[in-house]
Amino acid sequence: MIKQIFFDIDDTLCRLGRLPEYNAQLLQALHQRGIHIAIATGRGLSMLPPDIEALFTAGLIEVLVSMNGQFNRVGEKVVSCYPLSSEDISDLIALCQKYRVHYQQVGEKHIAWSADMRHYDAITASLTSCIIDPDYYQKFPVYQLSVFLPESQSVAQIYQSFTEKGYYLLPWRGGADVLPHQASKARGVFDICQALSWLPEETMAFGDGVNDIEMLQAVGIGVAMGDAGDELKAVADYVTGTVEENGILQALQHYKILPI
Repeated sequence: MIKQIFFDIDDTLCRLGRLPEYNAQLLQALHQRGIHIAIATGRGLSMLPPDIEALFTAGLIEVLVSMNGQFNRVGEKVVSCYPLSSEDISDLIALCQKYRVHYQQVGEKHIAWSADMRHYDAITASLTSCIIDPDYYQKFPVYQLSVFLPESQSVAQIYQSFTEKGYYLLPWRGGADVLPHQASKARGVFDICQALSWLPEETMAFGDGVNDIEMLQAVGIGVAMGDAGDELKAVADYVTGTVEENGILQALQHYKILPI
């Protein structure tokens, strides 16, 4: 029996940061059936879309796996967190400076840019939590580093350099998240399950990106969205439709978690 479902945000629950009404309704239906709802995202706490923030405020969601499993909480209780060491961040920043790429440090309450990047990311710039502070890590814990990679720039050497430092890169359009090799959404899922006394087999997860691979493998039922990459679809138990095709509901009905 599925007791908890983990949802990725971008291109899974939401498109362009907006939660479709039909997804809001199915979340309410799950909640009414006693199934716990969780968010599992690469975003930091201060970067959640307003539509998702509203679900936490309303009490519909309590569980959050954030920053690709680096900071995880149930309600206001932090279940687990894995800050990067100051030494590692200093080394990673040195690599960014070597390759002349801008970066952001993601903490619990802030996104700290290395320089003014409003021309590059106006949405993040509009957040009150977004600041410019290249030395942020010297004052606050940092759980994830992200680098901005222009499409015209060759990134193979950059990827290799970060790998040699014991880190890997999760690409997104225009950049990548930089994480230690042991970091993943799956680790966050395991930490949450342990805290709530669930078995991973009693959980389900939906995702669309490469950072969802380990999570879909960790849970009882892993569902890939219709526009997910082949690498994720290969490990999924079920491939459903896209956000616009009401793919989440399709999968929940397929597994008889919600009625047809």
